Amino acid sequence: MKLNLQSRSAKKSGSGVGTRHASSLVSNNQTRTRHVSSLLFILLITTLFLAACGGLGGEPRIVATVLPPTPFEAPPPQTAPDLVNGAAIYQQNCKWCHGVSGAGDGDMVTSGQVTNPGIFTDPATASDQRPTAWFGTITLGRIDKLMPPWGDALTEQQRWDVALYTYTLHYERARLERGAEVWAANCVECHGESGRGDGPRAAELTRPVGDLTDPATMVTQSDQVYATIIREGVGENMPAFQNELSPEDIAAVAQYARALALSGLDALGQPVIPPPVSTEEALAPNATAEVGVSADSTAEAAATTITISGQVTNGSATGTVPADAEAVLFMFDAAFAQTQTTAPINADGGYTFADVPYDAANVYIVTINYRDRVFASEVRRAESLTQDAADGLLDLPITIYELTEDPSVIQITGMVSQVSVVGDSLEVAQVMTLTNTSDRAFSSSQTTEDGRNISVVISLPPGAIVAGLPDEPRYVVAAEQFAVLDTVP
Repeated sequence: MKLNLQSRSAKKSGSGVGTRHASSLVSNNQTRTRHVSSLLFILLITTLFLAACGGLGGEPRIVATVLPPTPFEAPPPQTAPDLVNGAAIYQQNCKWCHGVSGAGDGDMVTSGQVTNPGIFTDPATASDQRPTAWFGTITLGRIDKLMPPWGDALTEQQRWDVALYTYTLHYERARLERGAEVWAANCVECHGESGRGDGPRAAELTRPVGDLTDPATMVTQSDQVYATIIREGVGENMPAFQNELSPEDIAAVAQYARALALSGLDALGQPVIPPPVSTEEALAPNATAEVGVSADSTAEAAATTITISGQVTNGSATGTVPADAEAVLFMFDAAFAQTQTTAPINADGGYTFADVPYDAANVYIVTINYRDRVFASEVRRAESLTQDAADGLLDLPITIYELTEDPSVIQITGMVSQVSVVGDSLEVAQVMTLTNTSDRAFSSSQTTEDGRNISVVISLPPGAIVAGLPDEPRYVVAAEQFAVLDTVP
């Protein structure tokens, strides 16, 4: 049995591209302490084992003391994401890291300030991810990757616009045109010319044909899901085209199907930014206005400085704080421009950054590289920043840990399973609570292909397909091994 593994948060709808639902694999944002993590996985038969993948060593990972993200569910877009508007937002805010063309070669990357940004021109970057995950990353940021949160600086619709613009940057105009030809020859009879499910044969089917122009459904499906549904079909109503269409044609019509729910298609796959319809609407709102700071008070705050300090401690009983360690302060201003400063760790384990420019719209975080991992303080921004820095002093303590690769310290302390039949598929939700019983961070020396250290490996049934994951950057899908790799210790 081949299973389509997909997020349970995806909306159920009729048959057709973007509406197939079968077994799922999900991990919710971890609500965990240092030693306990709750993971939600949806799969058929699960074998849990630890670190079983080789690769080259890579960049450090933040593994401790950053508060886990609040569980986040992307609200559906109210209107079709506008790629022209998304292109303008990207040009204003994103090219500095991701590059003008989306190739991950922006000025901050070439200068060495930022490493390993997303490469949007590579189809593999988006193929197994859902646009909802991109919206979540844009909204919440990824401070461990120096990706600032944009939830306060951009409206909800603006975030959807730029999410779909970047998600589709690898689409090619010629392939989209080929997809239109394949659609006209094979899909119009049921789905209709516009994709609304109103084709001449739609009334003959036993189930309603899904509306592919609905952006709320479109954003829950990955490119891989679109292609799989076209290739393998769904039940009696959606035929399989794997023997009639080439892989190239399947990929082309899958992209065309997604484009049916988008607007501003002049910018689809185009790194050259077309002139936006309204510059004022496209560009990010003034970030200081978002937090209720007037222009006069912002100018006054810009001249204010604070002192950021903290104590570094080792949470492992036998661990110490290295004498040659350095603390690195990252500051993002209201426009999310990054400033990076280093300071030595004192003999007593403390550090101090004096005369740090202060603004209520800034974001501050301090990190330490230890054992080839990056340990970080909590993030201070918005209300928590104004409260904690009210006296001109900001305390950001950091706890580091020794590492262990001993799998015996990891225990499954809780498990709940739920089995549901969805159409002709089986959906199994399995919730596991993993507990680290040691005072060390569990993280193996084995790495993913992009150099991230692996902690837990979840084995999937042969033939399973992972359609999408929440917090996608955290997980790596090893498709050939039918496994999902967790890179967070």
